[in-house]
Amino acid sequence: MKSIYDLFSALNSADKSYQLSLAFAFGAVGGFLPFFSLTTVLLFLVVFMLNIPIGIFIVFMTFFVSVGALLDPVFASIGYEILTYPTLNSFFTTLYNNPVALWFGFNHTITMGSVVVSLVLFYPLYILSKFVFEKYRELMQHSFENKKYLKWLNPYRNKDKQQSKPKLIRWWGLGVVSLIYALVAVFFLLFFDSLVRWGASYGLSKATSSDISIGYVNSSFSDARITFGDIKMTSDNQQNSIKSFVLDLNGKNLLRKKLDIEYIGFKDINLVSRQIKKGEKGYKELKPKEDIDFAQKLKNTLPQIEGLFDKENLNSIKETKAIKKRLDDIKTSWQTIKTQKIDKFDENLSQIKENYKAIEDRAKNIKNLEDIQKINENVKELKAKVDLLKKDISNIKQRYKTDKQTINDDFKSIKTLPQKDIDKIIAKYSPNSNGAFNFVASYISSDVAKYRNMGYEYYNKIKPYIPKDANDTKEKVKRAKGRYIRYKMFSNMPTVTMRKFEANIIKEKSNYTSKILNISTDPKRLGAYPSGYIDGISDSFESLKVAITYDKSLKLDTKVAGLFKDSFKLDKNLELNNSKISISSLTTIKDWTKIETNLKTNFINTKFIYKKSESKTDEIIGKILNRIDNFDINGNIFVNIKKPKDTKININSNLDKAISDGFKAQLDEELDIFKSKLKTKIDEKIKEQLGDIDEKYLDGYMKGINSKDDLIAKIEKDIKEKLNPDKLKEELKNKAKKKVDDKIEKQKDKLKNKIKGLI
Repeated sequence: MKSIYDLFSALNSADKSYQLSLAFAFGAVGGFLPFFSLTTVLLFLVVFMLNIPIGIFIVFMTFFVSVGALLDPVFASIGYEILTYPTLNSFFTTLYNNPVALWFGFNHTITMGSVVVSLVLFYPLYILSKFVFEKYRELMQHSFENKKYLKWLNPYRNKDKQQSKPKLIRWWGLGVVSLIYALVAVFFLLFFDSLVRWGASYGLSKATSSDISIGYVNSSFSDARITFGDIKMTSDNQQNSIKSFVLDLNGKNLLRKKLDIEYIGFKDINLVSRQIKKGEKGYKELKPKEDIDFAQKLKNTLPQIEGLFDKENLNSIKETKAIKKRLDDIKTSWQTIKTQKIDKFDENLSQIKENYKAIEDRAKNIKNLEDIQKINENVKELKAKVDLLKKDISNIKQRYKTDKQTINDDFKSIKTLPQKDIDKIIAKYSPNSNGAFNFVASYISSDVAKYRNMGYEYYNKIKPYIPKDANDTKEKVKRAKGRYIRYKMFSNMPTVTMRKFEANIIKEKSNYTSKILNISTDPKRLGAYPSGYIDGISDSFESLKVAITYDKSLKLDTKVAGLFKDSFKLDKNLELNNSKISISSLTTIKDWTKIETNLKTNFINTKFIYKKSESKTDEIIGKILNRIDNFDINGNIFVNIKKPKDTKININSNLDKAISDGFKAQLDEELDIFKSKLKTKIDEKIKEQLGDIDEKYLDGYMKGINSKDDLIAKIEKDIKEKLNPDKLKEELKNKAKKKVDDKIEKQKDKLKNKIKGLI
């Protein structure tokens, strides 16, 4: 209620109405501005210097903040048109290269639009509000003076006693503003180090989920230099410390909104491992793969042959059963043919022969044509019997040909059936018939995945602190639809520069030193390209050297020589001992967001120890591994800092081939033995199914069939030659003629004898 009363009193005070109008107009300007900048500072300085009610100004500014948020798109559009107007380009370019102008935020579209709109509307708002306030006061004064119950509230009753004309300038306001800024400056000078120490400790602890403490902070505003000392960090299984950290900035370039780091130095970074207490969480040392057995990864798991025929529905056995049924049907049908046809062939032939003989005998005693006619009828009957017998023999031969082809095809199929089943079983039960084994997938990929997930966690922690496109000259969206317009920069300073970086790291018995020069977002503009080195020595390796160069992109050439590892336990039975490792990698960094690393790791004079010796397979594996004394592990890693989920990691090793080549020979030998045994067993099963049937059993039925063809052919020939009707007629004719001739001769002889008697 008091606040409302104060506002009411201020609006109805005896001050001149122009003071309220100025508060209203300046409140509109302040509310339209999108964020704090030197423009806002200048506005407050003017407000404090002018004799206007500050409370009313703040109320109006608060109101116009909401109005300004609604008008942001309009301000952005107007500001964009002004900032991109070609005629003004040279003017804005000059301002853009002025460090003071940059802090006014003139190149922000909403700021420019709001300032222009405020300047255009300032005088109309002033005149309009002044008219409204005067009318309002006249109305309120009349109401207070003519209503008895409001007279005691009348703010105008002492109007004549008040000054007729207040001063426009409030010089003490400038003093108040100056005093405030002076107090703020003194406060920062006195307490800046303590505030930074507390803020850095708290912020870093929250960001890294660690316990971070900073012993002291020393700063120098004149040199833009700050030093942090006695830094301690405890997290997970590490208890680290930094003796001192120095950050030296170029103050002049900082005023130009350029982050120019002249020097960053870390002195004595100590990395000390600590024991993880029970119940604490942390990234534990990666354990050997106890659930992996190298032998099981390589071991031939072909099943016992004896159990296959119950377990597997072998196609060869099914096909053999079908063939057996088909052959049994053929055998049964031929037994019927033999009984009904073949066994009666001899009897039929004998009957034909007898009939032929009878006809032949009758043909020899032909006396007349009637005898020939009867013989012809008998011959026709005989021919019908011969034709029927020939047809039966022909049908049997055709049936034999068909069934013989079926039998041949079936027995030919039987010979290939075992191999098909063998191939099927080998494909099903052999773990890797080509001897392949992926060492990287079994022993390395899971570790890489853990480290990658660990990296994602750390990335998410530092993500809020990663600068967004520090050297990007494109328009950037800020607050609503506002954006910054970039102009040509005359300065040769990139947006971000680090001229010198030095650090040394101490970890147990290892010592690393580094020096990096001229890191920037635009090396070409800076006229200096990144360079530097990282060197390291340790009792666990001979040397570490990293060369930092720049050739269109930042490159880090890393070489680690003589890295010695006494033992790697890969799984519960497999160890890698006495390894001397050399590592070389080339890391390329493009646009400060895309990182690609090509890694080569060589293991020299190494020795695999395979402890398991329970079977012959284990002995073979041990011998194979003993022959391997060096191998490589190579990798390619791509990381996009903006899109960490697009990370690609590809790791391979020639160890896979060395293991595979050795194991493949043994596996092939085992497979050959298995195939031979399996084929023998399947052949036995097939023979058992077929019983006494073989592919030649049908030939016995055809014995004598061809000889019967010859007999039938001879009978047909004899019938054709000896029982031919024409021939029989000729023979009858000859017989009759001979008989007549004989009779004539006898008559002649008789007549001759009579004549001789007469004589």
